[in-house]
Amino acid sequence: MNIIINADDFGISENVNNVIIKMHQKGVLTSATIMAQGNAFDHAVSLAKENPKLGIGVHLCLDGPYNMDNNYKSLINKDTGKFYSQSSIKKRLMLFRVIESEIEKEYSLQIQKVLDSNIHISHLDHHHHIHLYLPALQAMIKAAKKFKIGSIRTQKLLSYNKKSLVNTILRSFHHKIISDNFKCADAYLESKIRSEAEFELNYQRIENLFNRKYNTVEIVLHPVNDHDPETVFFSSKRTEDLLNKVKLINYNHLNKNVPLVRPTEETERA
Repeated sequence: MNIIINADDFGISENVNNVIIKMHQKGVLTSATIMAQGNAFDHAVSLAKENPKLGIGVHLCLDGPYNMDNNYKSLINKDTGKFYSQSSIKKRLMLFRVIESEIEKEYSLQIQKVLDSNIHISHLDHHHHIHLYLPALQAMIKAAKKFKIGSIRTQKLLSYNKKSLVNTILRSFHHKIISDNFKCADAYLESKIRSEAEFELNYQRIENLFNRKYNTVEIVLHPVNDHDPETVFFSSKRTEDLLNKVKLINYNHLNKNVPLVRPTEETERA
């Protein structure tokens, strides 16, 4: 089985950036997605260039203070000059109260900023998984094709909690649209480890995952600092031993279908 371990929110702060790089150099993270309007974007770009084996995608944003432009009729809160909140934009997307061409324009600006920083883009994903909604997904597909980006994160979710039939059908439909047009993982898993008390259960869950009949699965992380439970769990020796049972890749290698050499401090300096 191929496993992509991706950290979202690269560029949101220097602290998050540093944790992501530590986990990559330890051999855990293979991929990260950068926020074009993150407060520490330039810092993230510098770290990415110092660690060339880390696959870098774009973490597209459509909510919060992360817009590149504000000359939009359907995407901007007039009171703040920024994107709507997460809940508000999701409602607008669900009701199709957005202009798709505006979303595509904003995505294009975010992607272009990353490209202008001389970063090779491995794939696209989305802050708060907002591309689950059709207008955002359609705009993302257009932007990806425009910039010749070969991969988009699927929204086929491996969940430990039972999902509604409607949710399952929506995610399967979403996966088919992406997989028909791009290279993508068979599914993704979001760990959401909140405390050390959940470690044993999650060791079992990951071991069970590795025994399932998938070709490629993406594990999505959100590192905060060296001490947050998710970072501690994925940096542990036991997790390292589990990861040695699978092939770690990133989206660049998914596109090229070649294995990733596990990063170490020595190979990164070479």
